Amino acid sequence: MPDLLPFRTVGAGPVLLLIHGAAEDAEMLEPLARAFAGVSRRVAWYDRRGTGATPRAGWPAGGVAQHADDAAAIVRELGGTAQVMGFSSGGVVAMAMADRHPDLDINVIAWEPAAIAATEGGLQIHDEIMQPIEAYLDEHPDDWTGAFAAMLEIISQGHADLASAAVAAQMANAESAVRDDARIITRHELTPGSISPQRVRLAHGKGVSDLHAGIIGRLVADYGLRTVVVDAALDHEVYLSEPEVLAATDWSR
Repeated sequence: MPDLLPFRTVGAGPVLLLIHGAAEDAEMLEPLARAFAGVSRRVAWYDRRGTGATPRAGWPAGGVAQHADDAAAIVRELGGTAQVMGFSSGGVVAMAMADRHPDLDINVIAWEPAAIAATEGGLQIHDEIMQPIEAYLDEHPDDWTGAFAAMLEIISQGHADLASAAVAAQMANAESAVRDDARIITRHELTPGSISPQRVRLAHGKGVSDLHAGIIGRLVADYGLRTVVVDAALDHEVYLSEPEVLAATDWSR
């Protein structure tokens, strides 16, 4: 069993575990946690392994499985029953958690999961995204902030505001974003039968990107997953920018 990672809790009611995405951390999820706590939930959230002050034992070699086991250990500590909401790459972790830990009484919501390998030609798309990032690191070894900036430029097609306060906060997690999320988690290949429609649902906003829409479409087609559409969510990171939007959504449907 993995060591239990430090985690935070707020509120009272049914347990909800939040799993952050790339270049994010527990501090960024606190407004969302408090918004959900305001609608009678006991919310738990944490820094994923390799992020913040959490342990790096076996990181990032343990990959998605290790992250899933870390999350499962927190749910067990909280009684073994929870709703689990994973965002972007955290959605990949949440789906893997449902597969690896059938003993837990959980239902998973994967918000616009960054499961690039699930799409048609996904591994090739992933390679094309990573090629200039790896080339940058070949020339600038261990310059994770520079590599992360290159990654943002590629993903945003040159529209990233690298001088923004949001990107400045993300830079603190640049190493984990590149070494773990970009290289490993987004490349994670799902296996037939690994996702149960009884335990996993997908969610996306009205403003979902073409990439995430393609991933969701493939997961729906391959695994028969249900999808919750949040019309008020106009961007991928609504969980950070407008946490009240997700807290006001009926996740029981």
